[in-house]
Amino acid sequence: MVRRLPAGETFPALLSNLADNRRGLQLHFPASPPDILAGALVEVVSDSAIYLGEIRSSTESTVAVAVEHILDRAVLGEIERVWRRAEV
Repeated sequence: MVRRLPAGETFPALLSNLADNRRGLQLHFPASPPDILAGALVEVVSDSAIYLGEIRSSTESTVAVAVEHILDRAVLGEIERVWRRAEV
């Protein structure tokens, strides 16, 4: 899933790395890609991570994202569990 920040609509997308680089993602859209221009900030959510980055380029069905931050969802889950224990 991908959405424009700060509060854009969510769109389904297939995700792959650009040239085996964790700092670049390629998004493939099953339907036509959302109208997100180069320079737009986006959040990309996968099963294992949340990526925050900037749109670099797009074609008819793909978008390239330069990733600025990667949040490991397993680590975020552990932090959330600690917070919940502290609230009790």
